[in-house]
Amino acid sequence: MKRVLGILVLTVLVCTMSTTAFSKKTKVIEKTFERVESLEIETILGDCTIKKGSGNSIEIRVEYTYDDDNFEVRFKERNGTLLVEEDLDGENVKGESRWLIVVPEGIEIEFESATGELKASGLSGELEANSGTGSMVISDFKGELDVNSGTGDVTLSDADGEFKLNSGTGDVTVMNASGSIDANSGTGNVEIAKSKGDFDVNSGTGNVEASDLLVKEFGEFSSGTGKAEIDLPDGEEYELEISSGTGKAILDCGGADLDAYVEMSARKRDGKISSSFDFEDEEEYERNDDTYIRKWFTKGDGSRKIEIRTGTGRAKISK
Repeated sequence: MKRVLGILVLTVLVCTMSTTAFSKKTKVIEKTFERVESLEIETILGDCTIKKGSGNSIEIRVEYTYDDDNFEVRFKERNGTLLVEEDLDGENVKGESRWLIVVPEGIEIEFESATGELKASGLSGELEANSGTGSMVISDFKGELDVNSGTGDVTLSDADGEFKLNSGTGDVTVMNASGSIDANSGTGNVEIAKSKGDFDVNSGTGNVEASDLLVKEFGEFSSGTGKAEIDLPDGEEYELEISSGTGKAILDCGGADLDAYVEMSARKRDGKISSSFDFEDEEEYERNDDTYIRKWFTKGDGSRKIEIRTGTGRAKISK
């Protein structure tokens, strides 16, 4: 899907602009620490890059352009935890900061920022990251990941583990991941591609798209008012749910053998159901003082269970 390429191009542009911004009056702080059990990073405006190192120490480099009277970096080590944080003092403070942190394998990491972005690569273990407005780009990751941004985009690629990805208004993109994938956006789009495992994917008002998936046990893809469009996943015995409250809920089989029990529903008065397959039967039922229509059919042995539903939009399946 084309939007993934756009994100990669945007990332290159951001890196180029960031380098230019630090070309004048840059000051540097560098520290090295022995390995600890956990690392906590707290920035206010600063962007942060975290990478896996080849040794067993933690290396920290901070570049900044603030006046030294307004900017301070603090390091605290206690009970197996290293805390690193930046502090800004004063009004209308001008400047920027950028962090580069190199860590050993398997360290537990927590990142917090008011507006800073995070880029992390090559990490394993546990990572929790939160930013008010900054974007999150995680790649080549193994372990447990919990990422939240208020307005920034969240991107995950080449990863294996358990993932919770959330943005309030930004887009969420997952590419080439395996494991348990929980991806949500309040108003942005969510796109999952070339991934395998179990999926819980949702957008409040944006579109949800998924392609080239292998579902192990379950996949849930939903949008409140946007479109939920899924290509038929690979996999043997799984449960798949595709839904939209007011938009389209679509399953595209792409010519593949369906081999599933399929149930489709929509509100009788203003929803629609369309299928390239013939239905076996249908019924009406009541929910929340409205009348709905449910239709169903079975192809093959029905080892997969697929439900496609909408309220006032269109539920659709195509061969």
